[in-house]
Amino acid sequence: MSWIHISDLVGLIHYLLEHPPLQGVFNATAPNPVSNKVFSQTLGKVLNRPAIITTPPLALRLAMGEMSQLLIEGQFVLPTNAIKAGYEFNYTDIEAALTDVVS
Repeated sequence: MSWIHISDLVGLIHYLLEHPPLQGVFNATAPNPVSNKVFSQTLGKVLNRPAIITTPPLALRLAMGEMSQLLIEGQFVLPTNAIKAGYEFNYTDIEAALTDVVS
């Protein structure tokens, strides 16, 4: 699952606006995607709440059809062009990002 901290999203947009020669597709995601399981467990840890309830993949497939693949398998998108362009992310670790967001 790809994710990005709000300050990195704004920072990347600002960086691109300040560097007009940069063109093309820039994926606004952190450089370290995680699985939905890791995201949920980390969010539970940060909120000091249990994160033990999971939805069985079969139930998602029945309810959502093909769209369930995004939730079950995820989609790992990397910010390759942003990194090549020299943008430095403030939050590359999901735990640090979530801790900042919920504090």
